Parts: sequence; C-alpha cells; structure tokens
Amino acid sequence: PAAAAAAPAAEAGSPASVDPDSDAFTTDAPTTDAGGDEVVTIGEVVEETGSGEEEMEKAFLGRSEGEQREMAAAYREMADAVKGKLQELVEKKGTEYCVTEADIREIMGGLEKKRKVAVE
Repeated sequence: PAAAAAAPAAEAGSPASVDPDSDAFTTDAPTTDAGGDEVVTIGEVVEETGSGEEEMEKAFLGRSEGEQREMAAAYREMADAVKGKLQELVEKKGTEYCVTEADIREIMGGLEKKRKVAVE
C-alpha cells in the first residue's frame, strides 16, 4: 500500500522498523540468526499461506454487534498481552535478540492458561 512506501527505512544493522503513524513495516532482517537458525518474517508466511483476511472478515461480520464488540475487546487484550511479553523479552535479552518459536509458544501458552482461568 501507499503507506508502506512512506515508512522510514530500517536503520543499518537494525532488523526492522515500524512507522508509528501507520501499520507500515519495513525489514532488513537477516535470513539466519546468530545461532544459524532460519529467520522467517510474517510477510513471508502471509505470502506463502495467504492472509485469510477475507474469510475472517466475512465470519466476523456475520456475528451480532455484541459478539463483534466482545471479540474485538478480547483481541485487543490478547494483542496487548503479546506486545507486553515481547517487550519483556527485549528488556531481558536486548534489541538484537531474535524471537524464537519456543518464545512464541511460551507466550501463547501463558495466554491460553490465563484465558482458561478467566473462563472457569
């Protein structure tokens, strides 16, 4: 999109940058991390699998307004929790740390446990 063209380029040596005034994301991410493991970007995953946005939008819009509000609030809570956990990783391991699959599994597992407790 046009917003992506306006996003500032990532600084040299910086794996990525986000334009705070848009959803634009630029990356100069390496193809492997310091341990030699392959680095895969979200853009690559979406390119390979498709975003599924149309199907999700159709399913969302098929819900009542009350259900849509509940879903939106739950998503916001989850997104804020994930963002907070990722920020904790940056604080612990530094800005050059490459988030691993194990990190994501731990974060999402913790959220799942929290959700189960809240539902019960």
